[in-house]
Order: sequence, then C-alpha cells, then structure tokens
Amino acid sequence: MQKNKQIYRILIAISLFLFLNINISAQIAQSAGNMIDEKDFSERSSCISWDGRKMVLVSNKDGKFKLYLSLRADDNSWLAPTPINVVNNFGDGNIDLDGVSFNFDGTVIYFGAKFNANEEFDIYTSSFQAGVWTAPINLGAPINTAGLEAQPSISPNDKSLYFTRKNDDSDDKTGRCKTIFVAERNDTGGWETPYRLPNPINNTCESSPRIAKDNVTLIYSSIRSDDEKKKDFDLYYTKRLAQNVWYPPIPMDTLNSKQDDLAPNFSGDDELYFSRSIWKNPSPTSLMKAELLIQYRPQKTVILKGKISDLATNEAIAATVRVVDPNTARLINEYKNNSETGEYQIILPKGKKYQIDVSKEGYSHEIFTYDAEKIRKSIEKERNVTLYSKVNVIFNITDEEIFKPLTANLDVIDFETGTKEYVVISKEYDGRYIVALPIGKKYRINVSKDYYDSTFLYFDLRGIVQFSEFEKDIEIKAQKREMVLDIVGDSTSTEMEILITNINSNEKMLVKASKNEKGEYVIQLREGEKYNINVSAKGYSFYNTSVDLNETENKPIANKIKVEVTKLKSDEKIELKAIVFEVNSAELSVSSFGELEYVAKLMKENTEIRIEIAAHTDNAGSDAYNLKLSNLRATSVLDFLLEKEIVESRLVAKGYGESDPIYPNDTDENKAKNRRVELRIIEI
Repeated sequence: MQKNKQIYRILIAISLFLFLNINISAQIAQSAGNMIDEKDFSERSSCISWDGRKMVLVSNKDGKFKLYLSLRADDNSWLAPTPINVVNNFGDGNIDLDGVSFNFDGTVIYFGAKFNANEEFDIYTSSFQAGVWTAPINLGAPINTAGLEAQPSISPNDKSLYFTRKNDDSDDKTGRCKTIFVAERNDTGGWETPYRLPNPINNTCESSPRIAKDNVTLIYSSIRSDDEKKKDFDLYYTKRLAQNVWYPPIPMDTLNSKQDDLAPNFSGDDELYFSRSIWKNPSPTSLMKAELLIQYRPQKTVILKGKISDLATNEAIAATVRVVDPNTARLINEYKNNSETGEYQIILPKGKKYQIDVSKEGYSHEIFTYDAEKIRKSIEKERNVTLYSKVNVIFNITDEEIFKPLTANLDVIDFETGTKEYVVISKEYDGRYIVALPIGKKYRINVSKDYYDSTFLYFDLRGIVQFSEFEKDIEIKAQKREMVLDIVGDSTSTEMEILITNINSNEKMLVKASKNEKGEYVIQLREGEKYNINVSAKGYSFYNTSVDLNETENKPIANKIKVEVTKLKSDEKIELKAIVFEVNSAELSVSSFGELEYVAKLMKENTEIRIEIAAHTDNAGSDAYNLKLSNLRATSVLDFLLEKEIVESRLVAKGYGESDPIYPNDTDENKAKNRRVELRIIEI
C-alpha cells in the first residue's frame, strides 16, 4: 500500500509538470444544438456511436427520463430525436434512466434504468435487430445487485463494462455520490465479479465514467474531498497505464464550471459532449459540446468496417472477426458481426500491427493484416469480406508410367462416417476434374479406372481454409499381364528383338525380351489395350501378330503366343498376315502399313537378300481378272517399299491370281486365308 502511494505521488508530480507546461487556452462549451439540447427540458446524458453517426439521449421531454435516438445528417448536424418506445414503454410506466452507452458497432445500447416504482436502478441492454430495438434485458448478477447500478460505459473492444454503484458508505446525503466499478467479460461471454477502480480515481464522490475508443482514456465526473473549494461535479481526465493502474486524475478546468459538469461523451477524438446543470437551484440540464484540448484527446484509432457475405450468393452471413497480435499469435479480441446485414465494425488503437481473421463455421477464413503503428489521425477504413462454404479441388489424373491424362471415376467419402458424399464433379477434359468440396470435413477421394489399380488420397478441410481452389496430381498404375512368347524353330538360341506397338495410342516400345526360369521369353502388356507384337532378329524372318487385352466374357485371352521365326534362306516364304486391300481394289488399307514397315526394316537389316512380293487371290471371279488384280496388289506393296528407300533391284512384284491356294476355296474363312501376300526370298 505504501509503495502504491509513493508511485501515485510521483505520477501526480509528473502529470502536474506536464500539464502546467502545455499551452492551456480557455475552452468555450456551447449548446449541442437546438434539436437535441431543448431549452425547457433536461438532457441528463448522451452517447455517440464510435463511428459518429448515431446519438442516444436520456431526456425528460416527455415528463420522465426516457431514451431518444438522433441521427447525424450529411451536414454534420443532428436530426430531431425519436423515442425508443420499446424501452420507454417497458414496465409499469414509472420509468427513470441514467446513463447510456453504445457497443463497438452501434447495434447494442447499455443503459441504467428503473422501470417500476418499487425497483432500484439496474443496467440493461437493448439490441437493434431486424430494423427495431429489442425489449430491455437486465444484465443480472454479478453486475446488478439489490442496490443501485447505473451510468454504464462499454469499452470499444466489448470486454470491459464501466459503471457506477451508489456510494452507501459516504457522508453524502443527496444520493448523488457513487463509486466507479468495472466488470471484465470472460471467455464464455459472461461477466466476472466487478471491482472498484483504484484510488485516486475513486476518491469520495464519483459519477458517469466514459471510456474512449482507444480503450485507455477515461473521463468522468467527481467531487474531490481534497478540494474544499469545489462542491459541484467537475470533469476529470485519466489514462490506464497497465491493468488496474491509472494515471493520476487531472481536473479538466478549461471545461469545468461552477455548475455540475456530468456525463461526458466522446464525439470522435477532438470533441466532448457533456451535461451541465445547477443541482442546488434546479433548472433544465443542458447538453453541451466543446473541443477537447490536445492533452485530453484519446490516442488515434482505426475504425475498420465492412460487410461479410457469401461469395456464391452475395448474401449476408453471420461471422466471427478475431483480432490477433501477429507477433505473438495472442488473441486480442473477438467480435460478432450483424447477422442480418453482414456488417461489422471494429476499433484498432494506434501503436500495433493487427492480424484480422474473419471466419464462420463451415466456411473459409479471410486473414489480413492492418498496420496501425504510426497512423497520424483517426481514420475509417472499409474492407468487405467474402467467405465461401465450398472449395474447388482440381484433380489431374494421369498414367503413372507414361503420364497420359486418363478418364477415371472419382468417389468422395466422408472420412469420419465412411458414407459417400454426393458432391458436384465436373470434367474439364480428359484427366482433369473439378470437385466442389464443402468446408469443414475430412474426405477420402477414391480414384478408379478399368484395368488400373485403384488409389485414394485424403483431403482435410476441417482447419483454416484461405484458398478457394486447390490442385492435386494423382498418378494411377496400369494393371499388366505377363505374356509368354513361345519361340520355336531354329531361332530359339538367338537373341530376339521385340517391337511392341500399342495400337490405341500408337506408342512403340522396343525391348530385349528376357527369359523366365522355364527359358520362355516374357513381356509385360497393359490390360485393356490392343497391341501389335513384332518379333525379329538379324538373319531371320519376322513374326507379326496382334493381341487385344480388352477382355470380355465371350473372349478369353491366352497368355502364351507361339512364335516361329525362321532363318532367312533361298525359297523361304514369309506370309504377311496383316496386308489388307479394299474390296476388288489394289489400294492398301491403312491397317497394312504397320506390317509393311516391318518388311522395310527386314530389308534394311538384311541387305544381302532379294525378295519376290507374291500376291494371291481366292477363286471368286475369272482367272484373268484375279491374275490382273494380284499383279496390281503386288505392285502396290513394291511401291510402298520403294518409298521406304529399298533399292528396286532387290524387289520383284508378281501376281499369281487364284493359281496357288493354300486352303480349299470352300468356305469364306478359307477364301480369306487364300487372299494373301507372301515374301519369297529369291537369293541371299
């Protein structure tokens, strides 16, 4: 206690020194204006919203002290006040009010009132909802007691409520003297037990505290017991230095008069409204205003305001606005916006950088910073915020091996319940899907495709979401089949070269086949694809076949292919199974080109051979016609090979017509086999 007294003596000395060295000029307090300072009535107290656009008055123009609301016009004047009837008509008609205060965004008013003859003053609230004020709500314990509580002032951060209680232990016989208390809001939104502001703020007889929007400057009225000359209420200035540590109160004598100066009320940073009356000689109380000297002004602030809406619908949504210290991550304060209009308003005192986190359960977060460290004047800034309840996740699905975009099936599963989520999935193009996922859940994304191994990934949207779009790459693995090439004949000891062509994608792969433990050549082919397989070796004929791995119930697929590759020698014949002509035409079909490429390759790798291109037909048509047609077809093959830069002297084209069938021409199947092209080695 002794130590505290010493601290206050030092602070008083410092404050007096500073105060006396400031150029103090006389201040002229004048009427607040005819609309709100009515000559024949008393304006007991008032409060102006933090943005300066609304004023609530306690006036007795209707015979009793009631609440009135005035709005500020474009020319900065106040419009005629209108009664807040939902408050004024509450109770049995014996209404009396003392003190009123706006919350941070002007949507709630706190006021001291008694509504019935047998009641004592309590503190109440009323909220502005759906365009009207709600019926009064008693704050209850621990703020209100069986005694008198009035003259509330709610802090701009909505966390501290300053008010007065009747000073029952003083020598005051008039009932005017009160004690200033403050209650702190806890984490659940309730109020902790109020405590007295320390001495010398509470001296003997205090009244009407008003906290400024910087949340540290406090102006209140007092009759000081240590000054016998002053018997009327005067205005005093103080400032909070730390938790429950205050600057010694300084009398605002440039404003104080020989009358009672009560109910101070800030209008911005540089103007003060207050009530002035003569208690001993009752007359109407006047509402005054005066410019504040620099030494009394609150520190600068930023009023940050705007609308919070749904990005998809542009409709207002109820959200939470958190103000955080970006250096320590400590939560400074938390606000709720107006759920009907979406509007929010918060106050940021000078001297800090702030991180603002706007969020709603099931929606995204919008986080931004505001630097108020060095602002030179109080300002208003507008920042509209749009939140979204869904994010678009883009999945790029590709083949793990060849990176080809794939058309696949996506299923979205709720991770916690295991149930399928029916969300919107849009396909932009092959392999690219946009999935709209609601925020607030963890998901398992299952990806499947025929002939591929299924896979999945987790996507967690339960935490802070700040981006409306994400992109994920998913690679899936093709299922493969082991295909055995059973190479027979005189080439079994020769190293074979195998050219595999994916007919669907035209992808080519040249492999040196490896043998398994049984001595068989083994290759891996993708399920669901169609392949051409060409087996060759220098000095040998080639083997060419196609394999369709798009398996159906009616077409089982063998896993072994018998391959016969013979050594090149004179009079050896190589049947070209894939050479196809249009009906009654010598024009090669496109499907023939693949096998003819292999013929060209054979000729280039074995430069010592000459071949005859022998074309055959079935027995349909005349002998002469078939002979002519077969000659033309043989010539078509020769022309193709010439284009592939095979020397003409190594080629002979000859048609045999129907003269050399290898099967009886008794069925369509056999006739098809007789319509063939063969290579005959003339010399080597």
